[in-house]
Amino acid sequence: MSKKHAAVRNVGSSTRAAIIDLLCHCDEGAYANEIVPSRLARSKFSDQDRALITKVVYSTLRYQVRIDNALAKMSKRPFASFDPIARNALRSVIAQLIDDFDMYAVVDETIKVIPFHVKGFVNALSRKAIQLHEHDQLFVDETPDVAAGLPSWIYKEIEEVFSDRAKDVAQALNEPASVTLAPFGSVSLDIEGSRHGVIIPEARLIRSMGDIAHLDVIVKGNALVVDQGSQLVAHNVDAGAQDRVLDVCCAPGGKTFLVSGHAQSVVACDVAASRLNKVLDTQERLGVKNVDVLACDARHLPFSGDEKFERVLVDAPCSGLGVLRRRPDARHRITEADVNDLVQLQKQILISAAQHVTSGGKLIYSVCTFTRAETIEIDEWLEKEMPEFISEEIDSSTDLLVAHGRGYLLSPTADNDAMFLLKLRNVPSS
Repeated sequence: MSKKHAAVRNVGSSTRAAIIDLLCHCDEGAYANEIVPSRLARSKFSDQDRALITKVVYSTLRYQVRIDNALAKMSKRPFASFDPIARNALRSVIAQLIDDFDMYAVVDETIKVIPFHVKGFVNALSRKAIQLHEHDQLFVDETPDVAAGLPSWIYKEIEEVFSDRAKDVAQALNEPASVTLAPFGSVSLDIEGSRHGVIIPEARLIRSMGDIAHLDVIVKGNALVVDQGSQLVAHNVDAGAQDRVLDVCCAPGGKTFLVSGHAQSVVACDVAASRLNKVLDTQERLGVKNVDVLACDARHLPFSGDEKFERVLVDAPCSGLGVLRRRPDARHRITEADVNDLVQLQKQILISAAQHVTSGGKLIYSVCTFTRAETIEIDEWLEKEMPEFISEEIDSSTDLLVAHGRGYLLSPTADNDAMFLLKLRNVPSS
């Protein structure tokens, strides 16, 4: 095995080794919200160590833009030439420096688990970073986007959409997310240490870095993990007991099951069969009988033109910029070009889904992002292409929700994702 590909040592027993290994995988394209919990669930780490690993991996991904900018200034070696293990070891060390860890132990434990050929380099830069930080000279001469830990194009989008609130929004996207629970059924959640939601009062927020799969209300099927923004979308589907609902992009299923508690039935579709396994697992846990799960491409729904639904929900694939507090690595992989491709996909899905809305029925479009292209410009396109669909007001009392075109934009905070929601009624001309 060449030095370039030498493995991190003791990944299964050292927290620092596990952190570096996970960051290397994220660098190679793995999704943190998938790989971190799945790896830790199979590990022998204690709950305390799992919480530490999760915290450091997520903090590193949040701070990565700032860290990389600082490292590039500190080293004479071009940053792009750093060995992947050295790069991620240094990122993790500086993230822990920012979070006020005991740096003597952090550096010592990090050096022990990395390959010999990068030990000296990582040790030297780690010590230099600590000295600079002690004199407030580690993060200097940062542009606003770097200071916010965001790629420039994302920060520019925030400035254009949120104007004078841009700094607050950027800060909110860097806050570690609480776990948000939605009650399922007629229960009222009473969980020690939880907080009421501001947007959805019956929601409960729990500050936890651990695995909540064994939480009593989850095991008993009395709650779902669903962000307040998504709960707001489900609430505004406003399905009644006689309404059939089509959810064309349903996975992982939170909105689906919240809607199912009020509807006659729900047909839940998603293109990824693997993601539908999570939906089926949740359905079994909740004991829901009125949801039919179907694997299909939302652009080519397998229904005849006569098959209509009173409510059609298009929670479309999007850039996901509104969930950066929960998926901090997304900022490093999504590009402006991706947004353009996603807009075309969103339009194709809407054209397909709109054909199955009954006369007088409702089409609900939502995305967990705030780019103009995926929100207000989609609304403008819909108004032109589908004039039979007229807009309706959203049911909400929160001042975090503001008019955005004919729809509404939910501003992100430390307690909720950003969400765009557009509710339309099908009123064909006579």
